[in-house]
Amino acid sequence: MCSFSAFLYNGKEKNMIIELANIKFNVLDFKPEKLIVRGKYGNYIREDVETDVDIKVTSDEIDRSRIEYESNDQEVCIETAAIRKIYETLLDFDAFVMHAASISVDGRAYAFSASSGTGKSTHMNLWKRKFEGKYQVVNGDRTIFRRNEEGRLLACGSPWCGKEMWESDVMVPVQGFCFIERGLVNKTRKLDTEEAYFKLMNSTLIPGDSKRLMKQMDLMGWVSENVPVFVAEVNMDPEAADVVYEAMK
Repeated sequence: MCSFSAFLYNGKEKNMIIELANIKFNVLDFKPEKLIVRGKYGNYIREDVETDVDIKVTSDEIDRSRIEYESNDQEVCIETAAIRKIYETLLDFDAFVMHAASISVDGRAYAFSASSGTGKSTHMNLWKRKFEGKYQVVNGDRTIFRRNEEGRLLACGSPWCGKEMWESDVMVPVQGFCFIERGLVNKTRKLDTEEAYFKLMNSTLIPGDSKRLMKQMDLMGWVSENVPVFVAEVNMDPEAADVVYEAMK
């Protein structure tokens, strides 16, 4: 975790620099002491580096967060507004945040998305037991995905990792996506491009401006055409990880 001195330069407080998916954000509104208490940004903070983009929230964006999260804590509202802006700005760099956990096995990332309470974390735990000593969790809740210059989609760590705090500051080529549903018998189905597109879109934040929305739609179209997407009906038995892995590998 960063110490407070990391945010001082010649005795003056400087802006917070956060690196996500190899993109350096100069976040102008975060107060370092607030983030240090929470601790979750420590692995992504950078010092004295050139930044790629500034993140500055407006009063309207802060008010929107206040209404959305029903909070009167000004710092919380600033932070949530800035996070939303980071999410939307990622699209300018061929990247997006998805409500998905992801785990790396043999240098390939497997991403899992599910409705709240469906068992995404439980399924991740099955994979962790199956590949004990051979896996790395990329993120447990909100993975960043970025298309690189070679046309490969990468799963990237982020500080927004859920209550389990599963995260790693890594970038791993994506093997595939899987939408987890509850079932009595473990089985998987590969989606066609159209169904995959709508599944992916529904698991991402819809940006507030039309230009970025078009960018997101284009990017999701590319992902659905170039990365395998599955639906899996699974139970809580260890066999569930075997069935899904065999389908996706």
